[in-house]
Amino acid sequence: MMQTIYADVLFIVNLIINCVILAVCSHIIGERKKIRIFLGSLFGAVYSVITFFPEFDFLKLTFLKLIFSFLIVIISFKLHSLRSFIKNILIFYAVSFAFGGAVFAVYLFSAGANFIKIRNGVPYFNISLPLLLSVSIITYILLRISYFVISKSKGRVHSLHITFNGKSCTLYALHDTGNSLTHSVSSLPVIVAEKQAVFTIISDKFVAFISGSGDTSDEYMLRFSAIPYKTVSGTSLMYCFRPDRILLDGHEIFAEIGITEQTLSSDKKYNALIGFERKT
Repeated sequence: MMQTIYADVLFIVNLIINCVILAVCSHIIGERKKIRIFLGSLFGAVYSVITFFPEFDFLKLTFLKLIFSFLIVIISFKLHSLRSFIKNILIFYAVSFAFGGAVFAVYLFSAGANFIKIRNGVPYFNISLPLLLSVSIITYILLRISYFVISKSKGRVHSLHITFNGKSCTLYALHDTGNSLTHSVSSLPVIVAEKQAVFTIISDKFVAFISGSGDTSDEYMLRFSAIPYKTVSGTSLMYCFRPDRILLDGHEIFAEIGITEQTLSSDKKYNALIGFERKT
């Protein structure tokens, strides 16, 4: 007997699953805009329902699936740069596969063949709402715990969005307990960043500052300073600047940015060092 499948049930199930997947992604990425996550989940759920109908079979073409997944990520998270977009896409796929594994585990240990139906190439979960919510909550908790353990063992890399003089850039900062540098005047912590990573937003002001040719009445020129710091070879000077705004994992913090000529990561996984964890 062919089972009746209701579009509203299909929509609600996909909406819940999308919300869980994107919520985990938001924690990893460091952007927790609930309205954007909901809109992205809503968009994905609508896509799932539409592709359920034979008239829209063309939407299940591989390249169109990729485009729609890209759109879900763009809707859910800010598009800072191509690099951050690619990272967000990879995180989205990784979490989706992990959630799929959890659902498959439930499939093996529960209702078996009656649990998942495939109709017109679209999976339909024959599952009660309480069980779906339970699976979603448990999966969310397990993924959060797994990410926490992995990030602690490897040293967590934070998303760092910096705005200065109307320009912005995104950095990736490794939490380094060895970086205890603080600014001698403002007493703010100093986040050490590679020069090339921030140069696009400070180039004109920075060159004027170190050459001594800048306008001393310019507010942004007063944001630059030089502080002493100790190295293995002795004491040196580090140029710093105070941005208009710094977002650490999507949350505003206050710090100075120290500029270094050194390459901080040989494999380019991060380009800044931060000596403190944001308190949640």
